[in-house]
This record gives sequence, structure tokens and C-alpha cells, in this order.
Amino acid sequence: LTGFNIEHFDLPLLANEFNRVGLGFPAADTRVIDSFRIFTMREPRDLSAALRFYCNRELTDAHHAEADALAAADVLLAQVD
Repeated sequence: LTGFNIEHFDLPLLANEFNRVGLGFPAADTRVIDSFRIFTMREPRDLSAALRFYCNRELTDAHHAEADALAAADVLLAQVD
């Protein structure tokens, strides 16, 4: 099975509908290729990427509360501009 964001939207929706009528879905050996997952692996969508995109700088001390809060504020201010 393949699709864009299939793991987070299509498969759960289909599994719910199949389960609703008493059928299992997908089979345990089903292979899934989610092009959204490939996209996000190659084009990260995280605070570091946002700071790089909007503020043209790298995030130092990532995952430290103060550094993350300041970076998030700078990204928001850049987005508003």
C-alpha cells in the first residue's frame, strides 16, 4: 500500500471502517510506503528547520527549554513579519 500520509490518515480510517464491519485491516504482512514519511525524513519539519528557514540561523542547545522557547518566539515573529 502506498500514499501520501497514508500511515496517519488513510490506514487508520480504513482500519476503523474494516473493524466496524468485523474485518481486520491491514494484514500483518502488508507493506506500506508512505511518501509523506520519506518527505519529512528528507525535509525535516521541526524547530531547527523552521529557525533555519525563517531566521537563517542554526538552533544551538536544541531541546533545552530556554533555547527552544526563544527560537520558537523568533520563528513566530519572523512568520508574522
